Amino acid sequence: MDNDEGLKINDNKQKVVDLQNDEWQRLSLISIVYFTVHGLFNFGNALFYLIPAIALNFDKIKENPQGSLAVASAILLIFVVMGCLNYWFYRFIN
Repeated sequence: MDNDEGLKINDNKQKVVDLQNDEWQRLSLISIVYFTVHGLFNFGNALFYLIPAIALNFDKIKENPQGSLAVASAILLIFVVMGCLNYWFYRFIN
């Protein structure tokens, strides 16, 4: 039995080495756009719940459009970075 267990362990180690080397694939670069749009879509769904807060602060937002533009740009940048990170770390076995 010990010999069979040793063979199984060696076989499993070989499979792990094979997976770490050649079998992992990356997604296409267009997946960055997919992950970014998917994140923005989910944010848009959550934005529905922020409508009352935005309506209450509309005068402040109207007084300072540069601040609103900066916040919107920062949010967009965060989603683009998240899309790039999802692309970078997402791998699959072919």
